[in-house]
Amino acid sequence: MLKVAKFEIRKSGKRYGGVSLLLIVFAVAISVSMSYASILTGIDSDRGIYSANIEVNLETFTTSSNPDLVVFDGKIFVEQSDKSLAAADELLKYLKEEHRKRIESEFGEMAHPVRVSILYLEPSKITTEEKEKPPGTDEKVSETVSTSDSALETTTAAITITTGTTTAAAEENLTQEQENTYIPPEDIKPPSLVDRMVLAFLFVIPSYFAVQVFSSSLTEDKILRRLEVLLSATGRSDLIFG
Repeated sequence: MLKVAKFEIRKSGKRYGGVSLLLIVFAVAISVSMSYASILTGIDSDRGIYSANIEVNLETFTTSSNPDLVVFDGKIFVEQSDKSLAAADELLKYLKEEHRKRIESEFGEMAHPVRVSILYLEPSKITTEEKEKPPGTDEKVSETVSTSDSALETTTAAITITTGTTTAAAEENLTQEQENTYIPPEDIKPPSLVDRMVLAFLFVIPSYFAVQVFSSSLTEDKILRRLEVLLSATGRSDLIFG
């Protein structure tokens, strides 16, 4: 494979001139610089999509003639446009954050009386059959949670599930202890697959173009009967490892 790759690089150099090589190097440099800049500064897709356009000067408000959002008498008025809806979303997000800061500073941990946590159970440890249970089946779930002094304090929860079935003579107990962090329900976010998709595309797209280049070149070599000389290796290991 190394010999094939070396041969393809040499042949591509003969096929493309110096101008094409400069364009490829320039495109690669632009891509690398944009990736580095996006990593440092972050990707803000909604930057500049709307503006408040309000100037405060000596208690005099200078407003726009065509605002994206209007707040009047405790109500928010928006238009059916992307800029207006984006402005409304940002305003609601800001109000929620400020309201949460205010109640947390005023009431402390009592600002969030309901705190929950997620307990992940591995399917391999669950041995009971999932089927409809006949009458008389008892299912008892007991949960013991130690109280905490803070909303974000890590505690230990022990959950014991006892399942009795009429077909089995014995009861099965499933106990699992795990350190949990109890947070408000609104802070629970499901795992996102965007990072994995981005990494997959970073691998798939370059591989796709490489396969296209090599496949088209190998097809041309096959038509011109160049593969007979190129692949005449002395052994299988030489062909695989170069």
